[in-house]
Amino acid sequence: MLKMYRIGHWFYCHNLKAVSRFFEKLIHVLWAAQIPMSCEIGNNVIFPHSGLGCVFYPGVKIGDGSQIYQNVTLGRKDAVCGMRFYPEIGKNCVIGAGACVLGGGNNP
Repeated sequence: MLKMYRIGHWFYCHNLKAVSRFFEKLIHVLWAAQIPMSCEIGNNVIFPHSGLGCVFYPGVKIGDGSQIYQNVTLGRKDAVCGMRFYPEIGKNCVIGAGACVLGGGNNP
């Protein structure tokens, strides 16, 4: 899954949004994970259960060497006031199964 993400993220960074969207949808179909290509995932990040059921919101940053288990939700958008909250996960963090990491830095 991470190899597909990295390929799609490369296309995203080079303004080939349609191709990156294809990889985003492919990851969604194969692994039931919602990972936008605008997320920044560091090196040596491990998804021990293939990221099954993970939902990341655009703008999330994950540090190097982190482990993310299944059914994790990272980030949200507050519908009431329109503020965006994107968490930044540090290096070598472990996020357990079913965790919801909401909030973080306020990026309007």
